[in-house]
Amino acid sequence: MAPDFDIDLLRSFVAIAVTGGFARAGERVGRTQSTVSLQMKRLEAQAGVRLFRREGRRMALTGDGRRLLHYARRILALNDEARASLARAGIEGPVRLGTNQDLAETALPEVLARFALTYPDATLEVRVESTAAIRAMLADGALDLALTLVRADRTDDVHETVLGRERLIWIGNGHAPPGPGAPLPLAVCDESCGIRAAALAALEAARVPHRIAFSSPSLAGLRAAVRAGLGVTARGERALEAGLAPVAAARGLPPLPELAITLARAPSGPASPAVERLAAILRGLFAEGAAAAAADV
Repeated sequence: MAPDFDIDLLRSFVAIAVTGGFARAGERVGRTQSTVSLQMKRLEAQAGVRLFRREGRRMALTGDGRRLLHYARRILALNDEARASLARAGIEGPVRLGTNQDLAETALPEVLARFALTYPDATLEVRVESTAAIRAMLADGALDLALTLVRADRTDDVHETVLGRERLIWIGNGHAPPGPGAPLPLAVCDESCGIRAAALAALEAARVPHRIAFSSPSLAGLRAAVRAGLGVTARGERALEAGLAPVAAARGLPPLPELAITLARAPSGPASPAVERLAAILRGLFAEGAAAAAADV
């Protein structure tokens, strides 16, 4: 009879799938590179198949590795959920989370569901504002955690952890934007939006004629305007939905900077157990997403 899979081996396996290498995976799971390498030899022996192949400097999953990744993520999620459920006694009190609209509509529902299920005695308070406003509230001590989208080249805060990456793209309604020479109509959020600033800077640097045709503090209003053909907008890929489509690169629009999904903590004082558990749920959620993306490649 084949041996059962070891949880520690599966955790290192998922970390390699997310990071692409033994050294970075070792940093994530608190092991040395040589230990992680030995762990993968043991896991391949347990599985009876090869799980990785080398592609340049990166370790890529084989077909069998992608299949195991699907089950490894489920096994780890159930393991962690069971442990958290048994350890949830005493996890109570408020947790103050700030995030922006893009993440509130996509990642937040799953976060709320997991936290409420596992820690029913805790109270989650959520503020949805611009990234600038959320960071100011965090610095002032009005929030415990901030989950935000920021430019990937501006993530140097020591209290900040990068959970994932997302491409910033031009989005329209699938119809052709104005031809060369005609100002590009833009649908943008209000002036506090960092994505708006990045889009305008890219257009100005590329000398693309443009005009602001629609402005709204609401992401729902922005999507409605783009869907109606009032303008093109810049947003992360997760903003795509029915009636919206990436604007073809052939239209001459400049490339946009990459976004980072970051988790930042209040800079002063130790975090409560409830805050630590919410941070762990957020890290796990985005790690699962990265692993799923790696499995689909």
